Amino acid sequence: NRFWCTCAIPELWKNPFRTPKLSQTHHLKYIIEIYLKFLSREQADYFPQCIRDKYLIHTSFLCFPYPSYLQRIDIVKINLATALWLRWRLPNSLKNSGMGLLLIKELAKMLDKYTKSIEGFVCSVAHPVNFFQISIEGNNHRSGLFRLKKFICHGDYDKTQLLIDASKVSKKLKELEVSIIKTFDEGLALKSSYGNIRI
Repeated sequence: NRFWCTCAIPELWKNPFRTPKLSQTHHLKYIIEIYLKFLSREQADYFPQCIRDKYLIHTSFLCFPYPSYLQRIDIVKINLATALWLRWRLPNSLKNSGMGLLLIKELAKMLDKYTKSIEGFVCSVAHPVNFFQISIEGNNHRSGLFRLKKFICHGDYDKTQLLIDASKVSKKLKELEVSIIKTFDEGLALKSSYGNIRI
């Protein structure tokens, strides 16, 4: 019933990209399908009409503000989810059109607008879309990333700019995990930007 949904849905959508096993990832495309309906009309205009008319900007049909419940962002999981959705919905004529990068960038902008409090952010791969840079450009101080508590930054890639941007955005950060420091600049960014954070 409506009362049960009102109580359960916010909990279920705190970490909707979680997957117990890699073989259980098919549901991720449905999460992207719902999130896409929260893009603004201006964002939707970046997409081909065949995508825009069928899958975007239909928030009037949704009962809950699903993106606002999100508390954990994992770049690998979002990459996988968008790839699954594109394989499912994108026409063959657009398969190699760079739609994946556009999709993640616009999703990042949408999440920056809707999220309220992000508990954890995981980035274990290099990615051209920097969620923290998008928050800086949007200057949205109500974004969930401004209340980020834990940043997990693993992987064998240069994290310098990501670390600097995260420190600018996430003023309430309490814990940082970094597994590999590749360059002197990365170490310097850690020391200068996260001096009071548990690393």
